Amino acid sequence: GNAGVVLRVADETDCEMLNGLIPALEEKALSKAHQLVHFLHLPFAVVDAEFQFDTKVVTVYYSLVTSQSTTITPSMSRLKRELSHAVDGAKVLLEQVVPVEDRE
Repeated sequence: GNAGVVLRVADETDCEMLNGLIPALEEKALSKAHQLVHFLHLPFAVVDAEFQFDTKVVTVYYSLVTSQSTTITPSMSRLKRELSHAVDGAKVLLEQVVPVEDRE
């Protein structure tokens, strides 16, 4: 297989990142994303936010809300820009998730 190579064993600092800093950053990103989606009247619901280990990239997962009708064109770039600013300049990736029952 193509499993990869272990570069080193995680040390105490790595464990603190994984168990303290990263979850706090993810909670901050999730909260801010919820606020921005509401403020920008975007037709979707934020599901989760996940930072990469180096905290330079955050992926925000969202699902479309079909019952909400809007005449405003969604401003995904504004959401990404403002969210990046709120999470200390991390690059923001948006990824749509589709509920299992809608995958047909």
